[in-house]
Amino acid sequence: MTADMLDLARRAVACPKWRWMPGMRTTEGIRIVHDPSRFPGACALRDGGWTPRLLDPGALPDLTDPATLGRTGRYWTKEFAGDYQPAMFIDEKGNIAQFDLGPADAALRAGNHGTAYADYERQYRLGNLEAGFRLADMIARGLGVPVQPERVFALYSALAGGSEVKGLHNVAVCYEHGIGVAPDLAKACEFYRRAAELGHFASLHTLGRLAAEDRLTPRNDALGLAALAIAAGRAADDEAALAFVRANQPALVATLRSRMSASKLAEAKALAAARRAALP
Repeated sequence: MTADMLDLARRAVACPKWRWMPGMRTTEGIRIVHDPSRFPGACALRDGGWTPRLLDPGALPDLTDPATLGRTGRYWTKEFAGDYQPAMFIDEKGNIAQFDLGPADAALRAGNHGTAYADYERQYRLGNLEAGFRLADMIARGLGVPVQPERVFALYSALAGGSEVKGLHNVAVCYEHGIGVAPDLAKACEFYRRAAELGHFASLHTLGRLAAEDRLTPRNDALGLAALAIAAGRAADDEAALAFVRANQPALVATLRSRMSASKLAEAKALAAARRAALP
């Protein structure tokens, strides 16, 4: 890491709710996009440098650089685009450190649930959102702590609000199956859609499944068929996902196609193409 990147890291990780990742400095490759609606909550620049300053503590921060600000007058914010790991944080000595889930994962595999839970919880509090998923999984399975569905839902909701696509999907699962919250299929479909729009494989498949089962709310067979087509494409480079698609999707596709008109099939094809082009 270069000296100027390290300086940026020290400044950026001090900004509440912002996770700085290696390379997160320009708009290329890491999908930072302008969002004018978020301007009141922007992380402004102080003293003409890289220092972010959160103007509204309740808002997710934005981050930009002096050149971009001078050229466009705009701020930039991180867009959902998958997982950016490893994340950085400031340790108790004020140094930049990199999160490491390895020791906690090893403790979990060895059955040392208390040690794993404590480490995941510590890292999550420091800003490692991946540790939050580990925590939720342990709580859901009752590993080292009692099963607490309400806390599982609360964790996934917080993760979804922290720009984690898996969080969106898991909130949808909670709503569909009533995990820690009253079952609500409409809300489940809403969160599945949001995650699917960002390319989440399981959410794409689930939208197709719900459509084939005539449970997608509101009903939209074209969206369901398009989602299955996109899911199949996303699985191409993943053997496990590809095996899942081959075992589970043909029947769903057949069900949907059997009740769709030619115009609806064409609509599904066009929708799939448009959504693929828009994926991160």
